Amino acid sequence: MSERILRVSGPESPIHLTVELPTSKSVSNRLLVLRMLSGGIVVPTKLSDSDDTRILTRLLDCIKNIPPQGGHSLVELDAGNAGTVFRFLTAFLAITDGGWLLTGSSRMQQRPVRALVDALRILGADIRYAGQEGFPPLVIRGRKLAGGNVVVDARQSSQFVSALMLIAPSLQNGLIIEFDKHIPSSTYIHLTAELMRTAGIRIADKDNYISILPGWPESVEMEVESDWSAASYWFQIAALAKSSNIFLKCLHRESPQGDAALPEFYEPLGVQTIAETGGIRLISKSTGMTQGEKRTKQPHLLPGHTPLEFDLSRNLDLAPSIAVTCAGLGRSAVLKGIANLRIKESDRLTALCTELAKINPNITASGDDQLWIPPGNELSVQPDLCFQTWGDHRIAMAIAPLALVYKHLQINDPHVVSKSYPDYWQHLKEAGFDLITVNN
Repeated sequence: MSERILRVSGPESPIHLTVELPTSKSVSNRLLVLRMLSGGIVVPTKLSDSDDTRILTRLLDCIKNIPPQGGHSLVELDAGNAGTVFRFLTAFLAITDGGWLLTGSSRMQQRPVRALVDALRILGADIRYAGQEGFPPLVIRGRKLAGGNVVVDARQSSQFVSALMLIAPSLQNGLIIEFDKHIPSSTYIHLTAELMRTAGIRIADKDNYISILPGWPESVEMEVESDWSAASYWFQIAALAKSSNIFLKCLHRESPQGDAALPEFYEPLGVQTIAETGGIRLISKSTGMTQGEKRTKQPHLLPGHTPLEFDLSRNLDLAPSIAVTCAGLGRSAVLKGIANLRIKESDRLTALCTELAKINPNITASGDDQLWIPPGNELSVQPDLCFQTWGDHRIAMAIAPLALVYKHLQINDPHVVSKSYPDYWQHLKEAGFDLITVNN
């Protein structure tokens, strides 16, 4: 069977357009779990059309419609490669009557889940491993849990804390959760807390301590906002384009999403962010410069060509976009706090080093926690340079804007973007990119 490859050519003309980003899958998935647990009291609208949200919707519908089981029978639920879905369902099924075999893709079965299982077992959950200890798949026998106090090791994923938070209102005594305050992607815990608070759930959170009281509020409707993580690819385009004026609809600076920090990350990379009614506007600060001038004059360099430093410990999903942007600009940078990139949908640290070496062979990882991007890039790369996606939506979407620098490139397995941004390629067409599907 031939491999699907997308040939991407960047536009020569300035990029001026309005984009309606997908709604947030992170928000959607949290609200879907709250809707199910609350018996429909929490009513989300404008749910994400991403693969991950579709998977969670399908599995929750399956759980809802399965009749009571007897004996030792198990209902198999496959979360695919959706990490959020798997972790949220692990906690959800622990308090849902029935016998469940929760599994996922081969990559999912390499992603650790022990810390969440340990925390749930402390609370009285009946969970065992169906394969390798500490990893999916899981056999879960749902039962009522009283709640109380639990300490969770969330150094590998903030989703372990969020999963526990979401079930807390359904526990007889609520839940008090303690965790290390320096965990990666901690902004997602803040997102979960803000959504639950908006839904009327009684919650108190401070540093590494969260207290959630039992019970559900009156009916509340909550609209899912646009996805700040998806916006990162348009920040990339604004940074790499000759000239750009891009309006991102329904995106708000005061969002509880952690990736709303994008404007601060991209200001030194040449992108001006203007908050307007109904969204934000991205303007290339180096508007009018040619791509050659951007790469040789380096207008954004600090005095002495000091490398930019990005601490991404709270914003790991932005690492691919920022790394590719710096490499495309030939901009010296170091990305820190990125160790957990190795246990995402792909080993993103290895993926970034491997793919970006095609344009800058001196890019290296320092241990597991830093990515070094030296200045300069290879301007004489071969025509139609081909990049692998590693089965990872964020790698695919972050690589595509390099067509603004190298004019033509190829991306294998472009369909992976549907995990979070199904209309991504269509939106690039509207921005003036030329896309042609070829078979290898």
